[in-house]
Amino acid sequence: MYSISNMKPIRCYIFDLDGTLVHNEHANTEAYKAAFAALGLTITTEEYGTYFGLGVADMLAAHTKKLGIANTPELLKKLKETKAKEYAKRMHLIEKNNTTVGLLRSLAPHYHTALATTAREVNARAVLDAFDLTEYFNFMVFGEDVKKTKPDPECHHIIAKHFNVEPSECIIFEDSNSGLRAAEAFGAHICKIVK
Repeated sequence: MYSISNMKPIRCYIFDLDGTLVHNEHANTEAYKAAFAALGLTITTEEYGTYFGLGVADMLAAHTKKLGIANTPELLKKLKETKAKEYAKRMHLIEKNNTTVGLLRSLAPHYHTALATTAREVNARAVLDAFDLTEYFNFMVFGEDVKKTKPDPECHHIIAKHFNVEPSECIIFEDSNSGLRAAEAFGAHICKIVK
């Protein structure tokens, strides 16, 4: 049993991007469908939904395994490059989550604020810039910054080390199952975002 007096104050607020600060499921789905098609592969909306929250490497590995074809570094590189281009064409499909963005803006002047996303930096920064969100983060971790993406909590450990905080001093805002599992494994307080 916990008492309020024994709880450490929250010092670090960690936000996911996709599905948390912005609603970009449709843009991501369409961009990935186009990127897979450019590789001569097909991915349906339903299939993409089962991969939601995974990093691009894990998504490709799961999909090529499902299709019974070879997964090569060249294929992954091409998918990343093509997806970035296709995603940039679909910025108009992305909506800001006014509730979580408002919270971020109110917290940023007073606390440590961090972004923890499995998205590649080029894609994430395009969204952050489009919605003027970059200035509200003290620190950001992108998909390329970790060896293991969510549901592994590596991204959260990097953030905690940067700010010299413990998991119990952090709260993580997440929407996807893989992100929520990463937050739970890290040991932080969790706020699940629902649309």
